[in-house]
Amino acid sequence: MTRNRSETVLNYRLFGEMDMKNESRTSVHQNRLIFGSANENMKMYLLSVVRKLFNTKKMTTSDIRRQKIKKMMLHAWNGYKNYSWGFAEVSPVSKTPHWAELFGGDKMPVTIVDALDTLFIMDLQEEYEEARDFVRDNFTMESATTPLSVFETTIRFVGGLLSAHALTKEQFYVDKAKEVADSLLPAFDQVSGIPTSILDVSRKIATNFGWAGGSILAEIGTLHLEFVYLSQLTGNSTYRDAVQKIRDALDRMPKKNGLYPTYINTLDVNIPLRSIYTLSACGDSFYEYLLKSWLQSDRTDEQAQRMYWNASQAIVSTLLKKSSKSNLTYLAVLNGEYTQHRMGQLACFAVGMFGLQAVNELNQDRKDEAMKIAEDLAKTCHESFIRSETGIGPEEFDFEWERDATAANSVHYLLRPEPIEGFFYLWRLTGKP
Repeated sequence: MTRNRSETVLNYRLFGEMDMKNESRTSVHQNRLIFGSANENMKMYLLSVVRKLFNTKKMTTSDIRRQKIKKMMLHAWNGYKNYSWGFAEVSPVSKTPHWAELFGGDKMPVTIVDALDTLFIMDLQEEYEEARDFVRDNFTMESATTPLSVFETTIRFVGGLLSAHALTKEQFYVDKAKEVADSLLPAFDQVSGIPTSILDVSRKIATNFGWAGGSILAEIGTLHLEFVYLSQLTGNSTYRDAVQKIRDALDRMPKKNGLYPTYINTLDVNIPLRSIYTLSACGDSFYEYLLKSWLQSDRTDEQAQRMYWNASQAIVSTLLKKSSKSNLTYLAVLNGEYTQHRMGQLACFAVGMFGLQAVNELNQDRKDEAMKIAEDLAKTCHESFIRSETGIGPEEFDFEWERDATAANSVHYLLRPEPIEGFFYLWRLTGKP
């Protein structure tokens, strides 16, 4: 599962050539994935029952799982289509359109754009064509009637449109992505090179969230893949130049033990705001974008390579912890000089990040170390689910007192894809079930 849509292209480059190898390598594990430790006779019986339910004797266990996932996607898609078509989102309980200022108003069709690549990959051709036609004929940035999030608009709209282009080669997706990116450029018009979080597109007024006090690391650091790819497709360096200024500013700024602060002074990166360092909310995706930017450049972006590997070492030495109760590996939060022994579901992205680092390490000891960190973190993310009474992991889980990968106060769940994304990366990279 891909959180940022333009990563679809990168993931295909990273994993596509491994498909056939992994299919054969993991075929012996597939029944075990579904049926656990049942003996062979029981496995065959259960498999025959499941196949009968799908009215076929030829479906493999992978086929069955794919069909289930497609049905889940269709359930979500049809719920949106039936009750909120053309609007930003659907409220599933009231079955009415829903929108947040993050997306610039109720007529910004983020659900449609964000689903384009998923519908195409799942071969839901009818649904994809309907979505494609709507975007081609109706979507315009003139629909943005309220201030929007520069970050969310980039990863959902620019990323979604560019992913659709990468899969289909239809040029209008690039044209639409360019329209979106051009409308966002006023937010980058800062002396420091650091964009603001919010932009009123029609009035070209750029501001930040009041609660943040400045720009947010995960937001300003998670624009690079999309803007660089857009420059590659259009031949226009404007977009690459805009995000390169961010990278250069962050490269120069003061750091704590090699870690980047979560909140960045938009006017001057050298003037610190709050001293919070985390791979959970507001700090997360910046770090993986450094690694993926290096890979996107075919491993020629030396600045991204250096910044990532330095940051990785800082994360391991400062934030990576072991719980005293169950010896679980987790990523803590550093708040000033105080360590908060808490990890969020968002930080489960680091499973895939360390896995990607491992396969790109040249030294075998470092390769093994990074992969062990990835697998240990994956176990912790899994434990946060199975230790919950509902089987659903909390938004944040703690490692203090009697709590060990369980929630203290964050007893809600926000459909975070990061844990499954991490498991997907590890399966693709290792072939382990």
